[in-house]
Amino acid sequence: MFLKLFRARVALLALALLSPAEAEDRIHVVKRGDTLTSISVRYYGDVSRWGLIGQANLGKVYQGGHLIIPGSRLLIPELQSSVGCSPNCQPIIGAERIYFVSGNDYRPFSDETLYKRGMATDIVVSAFTWLGYDPVVEFVMPWSEGLARTVAGRYVATFPYAATDELRRSYFFSDSVYDTLLFPFAHVERPIKVANAEDLSGRRICSPKGYFTSYMDLLIRSGRIDLGRIPIILVHILRR
Repeated sequence: MFLKLFRARVALLALALLSPAEAEDRIHVVKRGDTLTSISVRYYGDVSRWGLIGQANLGKVYQGGHLIIPGSRLLIPELQSSVGCSPNCQPIIGAERIYFVSGNDYRPFSDETLYKRGMATDIVVSAFTWLGYDPVVEFVMPWSEGLARTVAGRYVATFPYAATDELRRSYFFSDSVYDTLLFPFAHVERPIKVANAEDLSGRRICSPKGYFTSYMDLLIRSGRIDLGRIPIILVHILRR
């Protein structure tokens, strides 16, 4: 029995912000005709750094970075020397090749064994190729290590990540790469009715390892949901 439940917005998670304690900031006064991408090119020589500027000026940037007001004073974070380096620390700012990191065991979105290494990988590579870059995607496990290397500046971004409130407090996200609907399913002889996460309270829920659970984290932490994790391959076996 399949029941529609939640919509997940999955996006490209970009570099963590550099705090004022970590870098010296510059100020740019917005002029008519300025965009975050044009400002990024002016200060960094790289159009892809517009998100870093946007994230540093959340109260002055609107409509997902598409609207800035003339006269606004924007902080321009100074990049650390390691930011924008390849895994071999070859500078990529202004160069054609850029490096991304993802992980395995997240079917059908990301896995080296999948066709085009997964749907999310194919989308990211196609988009940045279209923009004129030579994107390189490397796979690092565990996922937390890939995220740590992105924060350290060894990659320009990592993907795919659900844009949860917790992650948004520390990282900048692109617009949604893709939306997906999540469906809980139960045995036909033990049907359940689910309209929201609260309806799962008091139940044991099985979810594949690596899949996000932010939509029911409060219930999990309070003990109202008993969450079990299994490898994704077992999910396909259980469906047979």
